[in-house]
Parts: sequence; C-alpha cells; structure tokens
Amino acid sequence: MLQPLVHRTKVSQKYSNESLHYHRAGLLGAAINLGQDKGGVSLAPDSLRKNHITQQLLDHGFRVEDFGNVTNRSGRGDTVGDVFFALYEECLAMAADKDFSLVVGGDHSIALSSVAAQLKKYPDLSVLWVDAHGDINTPSTSPTGNLHGMPVALLLGLIESGELPGFEWHPGGLRPEKIAYIGVRDLDAGEKKIISDLGIALYTAEEVNDRGMSRVLSDAMMKIDPEGISPLHLSFDIDGVDPELAPATGLRVPGGLNKQHVHELGEFVAQTGRLVSADFVELNPEEAANNEELLESVGILLDLLDTMLGQDTVVYHSYA
Repeated sequence: MLQPLVHRTKVSQKYSNESLHYHRAGLLGAAINLGQDKGGVSLAPDSLRKNHITQQLLDHGFRVEDFGNVTNRSGRGDTVGDVFFALYEECLAMAADKDFSLVVGGDHSIALSSVAAQLKKYPDLSVLWVDAHGDINTPSTSPTGNLHGMPVALLLGLIESGELPGFEWHPGGLRPEKIAYIGVRDLDAGEKKIISDLGIALYTAEEVNDRGMSRVLSDAMMKIDPEGISPLHLSFDIDGVDPELAPATGLRVPGGLNKQHVHELGEFVAQTGRLVSADFVELNPEEAANNEELLESVGILLDLLDTMLGQDTVVYHSYA
C-alpha cells in the first residue's frame, strides 16, 4: 500500500451547537495546487474557514468535524499520485463516519479523490458537475497536460493503467450515465468527442440562461437519476460562475452562471433530499485584485452552501 508523507495542517477538530439536533458533517480542506500552475488555490480552504464556513454548517444543525487540510507538502519527494491517494484516504475516512462531506479545494483535480471516496460508499452515486470546463481530458487528448483537466476521465476509468504514472491505485467507478455537466462553455476538441461518444448529459451556460436553471436541472436529474433514489454529489467549480461576479479564480471564461442560477441550483439540490457530499473548487485568493473581489467570490460559495442545505437539513440515509 502507498504510504505518502503528506502534510496535514491541523489535528481534527469537532464543533457542535448544543441547542440543535445533529446530523454529522465533515469538512476537509484539500489545499492542493498540483493540478495546474497557480499556487493560490491552496489558500482557499483557510480563506473559507476565516469567513465562517464551519459556523454555517453548525447553523444548519450539523455536528461538525473539521479534518484539517491535506496539502502537497511532503518530506521526501513523493509522487503527485501519492498526494491524491492520501486525499482519497482522508475522504474515505470522512465519508465512513459522516452524513455529509464537504471538501474544499484546491483545484478541481481534488475531485478525483473526493468523488472516488463517495463512490466507494455509494456505488450508485449521481454527480452534478458545475464548471466552465469538461475536465474529461486524458493524457493523450489534453492540450496542457494539467491534471485539473482530467478528474472526470479518471473517475470514468478512461485513463489506462500506466498512462498517468502514480495513479494506478485509482478505483474509477463512475458510470457515464450518472454524471451531468452544468454551465459548460469551454471544451477542448478531445473532450467534445469523449462526451459525445459516451452520451454524457451536458447543459451549457447559454442553455441555463435560455431555459432556466430549474428546468435544466430537472432534465439533468431525469437522465442521471430517473428513479429519484440515488445519493447525490455536487462538484462546484467557481469558474462556472461568470467572472464578473466571481473573479477570484484562475481560468476566467465569460458568459457564465449568474447569482440567481447558483441560488436555484442550491434550492434544487436541497429539495432532492439526497445530497451526501460536495466539492467547492478553484477559488484562488491570489487572483482577486482586492479584498472586495475575494469576498464577492467567497460569498457566492457560502450562499450556495446555505441554500443547498435548506431550511431544514435533510441528508440521505442508506438502508441497504
């Protein structure tokens, strides 16, 4: 078994609000920037903590355990794959013990670990992937070779063993019919072919704007969970939002989702009653021109969290 030496910046901390009835939530920072070349994404977990993300979970009736941060710092030059294996192990531990898991990146490569861990617990997991990009390149199709453009390909098992050294451990497990893209507007040629060949549900930001988020999400869920029984994971990339509204990110693509779209997304997810986990990724404090821009971007994520947890927190329970 791999034994990565990965720095974890905090010991586990538990919080509770004694006046509330509890569900158990885990918060994990994936302070990892190995999927691309902008280091500032590793600052996002602590930026969100500073802006009271833990208190929001408490306010929704959760007993919260903060698992600290997994980072890419290592004592002896471990591979990139080792770091993501360590993140996978942390996510597995959190999923095993919690009703709701929130992983805060970090770039979107962190989802190759977080979603894989949820698939281990819930093999029939449905995934809503909100992003300007497809993140489904393989090493042979990627124009850049950046890992944050490949997590969906890894999750779907599209990358052959040895094609991405260090990731031979990855279990895959996601089926193409169980994922839907929302808000996409910047796909590479190879990604377009993969998505078309696999018949993956995809809704562009333009389609969301034309039809409305609620109708798009209803269609998406009918495709990835037609019986309405599967646990749900939300992987939310801040660059899915228009950069005029959320500028603190590294890959800005105009024409993205607006705040009302994000609010409706949160409401829809809450109403399913099947949300088990989420990722918030690609927030980059160093890409904000000033503190106001950072707070605008952070605010969108915190508002989404507040909305998707709903007035009365409902979490998925498996009776299998």
